[in-house]
Amino acid sequence: MGSEYDKESIMHYGGYAFSSNSRPTILDKATGKVLVAQRDDLSKPDLYQVNKMYECEEELAKMHIWTEWQVWSACSKA
Repeated sequence: MGSEYDKESIMHYGGYAFSSNSRPTILDKATGKVLVAQRDDLSKPDLYQVNKMYECEEELAKMHIWTEWQVWSACSKA
């Protein structure tokens, strides 16, 4: 949806997801280290993608800020 791969995405699985033998299943290609998932907040690319998906104003999407979709309503174009 117009942004680079996001290792910090709230949707990203942790590095040991689906492991049946306690060994890592997801490694960072650049570093070779196990990826650590975060579940605290949406990343800036997450915000951008959700704003874009709900057709929020392009300027708001670029600023990576919350918009009306955060309260489970349609995003306003006003």
